[in-house]
Amino acid sequence: VDKIARVSDVRAGDLDGDGDNDLAVAQFGYDDGETRWIENLGNWNFESHILQYLSGPINVEILDIDNDNDLDILVLVSQEWEEIYCFLNEGNKNFQPKLLFGSSNEDFGSSMMTVCDYDKDGDQDILYTNGDAFDYIPPQGRPWHGVNILENKGDLNFEFRRLTFLTGATYMKPADIDNDSDIDFFAVSTWNLWDDPQAVSLIWLENIDNIQFVKHEITNNPTHLLCCEPGDFNNDGLIDLVTCGMHTFPPYDRMGRITLWINNGALID
Repeated sequence: VDKIARVSDVRAGDLDGDGDNDLAVAQFGYDDGETRWIENLGNWNFESHILQYLSGPINVEILDIDNDNDLDILVLVSQEWEEIYCFLNEGNKNFQPKLLFGSSNEDFGSSMMTVCDYDKDGDQDILYTNGDAFDYIPPQGRPWHGVNILENKGDLNFEFRRLTFLTGATYMKPADIDNDSDIDFFAVSTWNLWDDPQAVSLIWLENIDNIQFVKHEITNNPTHLLCCEPGDFNNDGLIDLVTCGMHTFPPYDRMGRITLWINNGALID
């Protein structure tokens, strides 16, 4: 498949129910952004189907969001749109778009989306950060940036919940950080106000009762953290973390490309 520009995310799944993996693709573009699915015809032949002509798609997910036993597509569209769409699988290779979330703030800064059943009620919720600041050079975080959940209320209704404000928030990941059998979150900031030496780059959010989340600041060094991945890297039963930084703008005195954070139990209050 050619003529696909600036791909920002790809996911695989059997979208047409024929037993092989197709692809959902976010094509950021600029003026020519698109969301599409690419049908696997077999023998390494593929056919591309355009779902939406909007610039700025940055994340896609494949899941059965309406519990009808086929796979649907979620996409986060950034730039001036600041929207999350679902493309509902209607069968026969047809997908119906539905807007799940949108901000009236064209500078909202959508930066990341994934899915997780954080409240363990049997449906998938949407994890969502808004902290992109590349509309400005140098990038400047905004006070409305933060870490969010779109809670699945059923029947394709989602309720936006702000878990915490975090200037420059770009990524979040679920994990049971404190070993109490519920889902907590790590989150990182790429574009906090780094001229302030106390500006935080890494936090975790402690799940109290699926309604209250307590913010714990982990570090302000290194700055410009772009993504994170939790896991028990030393097999001691505790969740550790790897973070990655992108240091393309000052300050340059607190840099860390790849950092491993070992959980020694101090995270658990």
